Amino acid sequence: MPKRTILSFVKQPWFIALTAVVGLAGGLVGIANGIKQFRKADPPVRFSQNTEIVFDRSDGMKRVVAAGKTKLDLARDAVDLILRNQILGDNLAFRDFGGSCQDDRTPPTLSFSQENTPRIRQKIQDKAYVPNGKANLIAAVRHAITDFADKERFDGVDKRIIVITGSLDECTDRIADVIPKLNELAEDGNGKRKGIVLDLNFIGIGLDAAAKLEFDGYAERTGGSAHFADTAEEIRNVVEIVEVARVKRSATAVSGILKVSAERLSPVITSIRAKNYAAAEQGLEQVRIEFAGSEVPFQDLVKRQTSDGLSAQLTAHYRRIYQAANKSRDLQSQVISLTETMLSQGKSADERAMSVTIDKYEDVRAAYNKSDDELQALLKQLDALVRVR
Repeated sequence: MPKRTILSFVKQPWFIALTAVVGLAGGLVGIANGIKQFRKADPPVRFSQNTEIVFDRSDGMKRVVAAGKTKLDLARDAVDLILRNQILGDNLAFRDFGGSCQDDRTPPTLSFSQENTPRIRQKIQDKAYVPNGKANLIAAVRHAITDFADKERFDGVDKRIIVITGSLDECTDRIADVIPKLNELAEDGNGKRKGIVLDLNFIGIGLDAAAKLEFDGYAERTGGSAHFADTAEEIRNVVEIVEVARVKRSATAVSGILKVSAERLSPVITSIRAKNYAAAEQGLEQVRIEFAGSEVPFQDLVKRQTSDGLSAQLTAHYRRIYQAANKSRDLQSQVISLTETMLSQGKSADERAMSVTIDKYEDVRAAYNKSDDELQALLKQLDALVRVR
């Protein structure tokens, strides 16, 4: 019988081609995985406004305080008013407390999201959402502070915690326990204080005089503020004060940043006159960086001009504050531009042109100082407006 020649399938053309394709695909996957390991992850999304509401649902919230309303009813009213003042783009989180003193739950009830306004409303209005357990208040505040610990997400942006409670802490925690957490947020790695730190607000509902005094101490020790209400009308007034303070902080931040950038220009001008152009360029770069930092608080003023929860009087005043801040930023931008022109003219030894630019610089700088004075006056008027309402 003749001997048959059998071609091994591993040597057949179709198998060789298939092996090549599989090998190429595997190689590409390997390369992609290698690239993925070295590629930096996208930075987390940052928002100009970040608020966490800490809500008391402990047993003490069952008590009726006014007009047949319980503390829980008034706390729900407070949350509703706060949510009305939120603007599209605000980043919200929600954390409730009430339970066992051994409950060390750290995640918030609803983590930070721009979509949380309806979720929070639905949560607190649910019929199954009833008071329960002890008021482990301090632990909740400590955890809420920790929720802002991500430097990439929260450094340099507005951060606030609003604690709505009808009780003092019923566990063994002390307000001193939260101070180290606050200090971590308030300082950079070198122990220097940051420009924008966390703002802590306590809204106490139906509290007696001793409890109010205790919350005043909480606010003093944490650098926050304490407000008290026993009726629906007082809740409206308190929330208005909290929201007005937010606008004031944003305007004050814009003003402070612009002042720093303006102060940094003086040594730049000195360097230009001394023909030390390298130092002038370096100083100008610092001024630009400083000025850019005013964008985040300024954008909050842009958004706060209108809100469902504002009176017509406050809306008009917010708009005036925004306009004054906008004018100050525009004038400071002109000052920076004129300084850049001076630097260019100095390098080209155009003394005559530089003299004209210096005159313009002085005029615009004076206009900027006047604009900032107008902004400060509007902020004082805002304080008075809230007091008389």
